[in-house]
Amino acid sequence: METASFKDGHSGSLLCVDYADGLVATGGESGQLTLWDLATKDKLFQYNHDDTDADCTSVCFSKDGSLLFAAFANKICRFDKRTFLTAVETYQYNNDEINQVHISDKENFLAACDDSGETKILSLQEKKIYKTLRHKHSNICSTVAFRPHRQWEIVTAGLDCKLIHWYYAKPKVMNEIDMQELLGENPGNAQILNPPFIHHIDFSMDGAHLACALGNGMVKVFDSSRKHLRDMYTLSGHYQGVSQVSFVNDRYLLSGSNDKQMIIWDLEKVSGGAGEGDANQQAADPPVANGHVGATNGHGHSNVNGVHGDVQEYDNSVSDECKVYTQLLPKKVNWLKSVIVNGQHHVLVADETTDLTMISTALL
Repeated sequence: METASFKDGHSGSLLCVDYADGLVATGGESGQLTLWDLATKDKLFQYNHDDTDADCTSVCFSKDGSLLFAAFANKICRFDKRTFLTAVETYQYNNDEINQVHISDKENFLAACDDSGETKILSLQEKKIYKTLRHKHSNICSTVAFRPHRQWEIVTAGLDCKLIHWYYAKPKVMNEIDMQELLGENPGNAQILNPPFIHHIDFSMDGAHLACALGNGMVKVFDSSRKHLRDMYTLSGHYQGVSQVSFVNDRYLLSGSNDKQMIIWDLEKVSGGAGEGDANQQAADPPVANGHVGATNGHGHSNVNGVHGDVQEYDNSVSDECKVYTQLLPKKVNWLKSVIVNGQHHVLVADETTDLTMISTALL
């Protein structure tokens, strides 16, 4: 794998990265936001936020790259690539530091989750708050993603180990999944030192799979091809907390971790194809993840303890089967972004250094 660097764009660690239409945006400490040309690696513009204590924690392009949204503390700045040196608009609706912003398929809504556990959904057409999702996360809401091809659905997750699937037009909860319960972890054992906090989530492009980066070093994969999310398997390969998951396409998944490793997983190797959705039937029928009773039309978790041994054996087999590449990185991963240009696959890595790294793979 070949590597290249984007240099001299930041004075502190990079915290986030996004890509669209030949443009790369990186956000970092001290309120620095930089726009790059992917082909030349040249710095095009740099924006420095007035409040240097407000790190740029998340960036998100519109599909054509004409708009960029960036989070600074509890504010969101909207940039037009033609006037990148100043923000076109600033939105301040969140009450605490924003951890991620995400734009909907139709680009009419923007979601921002924050340290208070709330997620604000902003109408980009009306330029006002459409809904506030609250009272479900008891800790930091670290990540948010609109569900592909399902206009009114969104998933939030956080450091309370909970994954919440919302129908946000109401709003109402469709699924509420506790990772500690789902993984059969007893808070009284050694796992309390390394709980399955959910640091990041990502959907595959077709919406059939949802991956979760967990603080216990695991990547949990759900079947999201049906109405309710269903537990499929757990990928084991990292020995410290997983900070990022990023789908390359509907087949390949990337994960990055505090162990300084990036792993590429081939989900099609799981029981004859990633799209089957019923691979877990080979593992003593692992539990359906349709939330707690009363939260999702009465569907509840199965008790995983009775089949935990079989599930773990199956998960280990799946992990060995579909892990296709491991790359050691110099520092802990803060953000990963998968990029395909002219049929070639690249990974943009934002880590604890001041430079963005691009890894070119032979994956496709």
